[in-house]
Amino acid sequence: MLVPPYFAALSCRNGLEALERIEIYRKSNGSVLVHVEDLGDTVSIQFSYMLPDKPLPRFLIINQQLLLLDVLRTGTGLDIHPISVTTPYPYEDILHDIFACPIQIDADNQMLLAKADLERYFSPSHNMMWSYLESLFDQNYTFSPVAEDSMTAKLRRELKRSIPSGKGDLNTLAKRLDTSSRTLQRKLVAEGTSFNKELQEVQKAMFCSYLQLRLSTEDILYLLGYAESSSLLRAFKRWTGMTFKQYQTKLLTELNLSHQQNIS
Repeated sequence: MLVPPYFAALSCRNGLEALERIEIYRKSNGSVLVHVEDLGDTVSIQFSYMLPDKPLPRFLIINQQLLLLDVLRTGTGLDIHPISVTTPYPYEDILHDIFACPIQIDADNQMLLAKADLERYFSPSHNMMWSYLESLFDQNYTFSPVAEDSMTAKLRRELKRSIPSGKGDLNTLAKRLDTSSRTLQRKLVAEGTSFNKELQEVQKAMFCSYLQLRLSTEDILYLLGYAESSSLLRAFKRWTGMTFKQYQTKLLTELNLSHQQNIS
């Protein structure tokens, strides 16, 4: 099962980037907001309803705190613990064992984490959703073959992880490939391609894959790093020669035919 904010967070380089991605998702999807405050050596995380006059129920606070802690532990592979947890509600012993830190009762909710823990590297191998998604992305690729050690191949591999994390821009990718943006562009041109071409091909493959998984348009926008649906839909028409609705109809027809063949 693909949970967009969880997948995007685990595609990030560390917990600080993951928090940023989750915070962005919550602003446009769902009713629970995430508030992140950098306090120097520590980082404060609070949750609230989009309507500020409404208190969060106990279940939602616990759910959000545990989800965030699970992202950090999964991404790093380490048993990270908060410095402290504050909650308006009493927590059972099992929650005290999971958080393994002081839990205080107060009107507000807060989880306080060490910034050093949030800066720890997230290993791509810990993002279990990649085991399925990478093969799906590859099925939808229309790339020309290139040498494994070419700059184009390196860029394609980096784009697959960086786009969901919200870091798919030229300058960031060049830095991650240990080069300058100008040198990256020059090497790509020498190999018969360009950064924008490779970026759009990866986005196209991802778009088609997310549609096959029946994600909402809002979730696809988020995972591809688009701010407006109109920009994405124009790009999709350019990629496929079809409107979004035409492609959805085609995809549903193919899925139904495949299902009928499997039954027979």
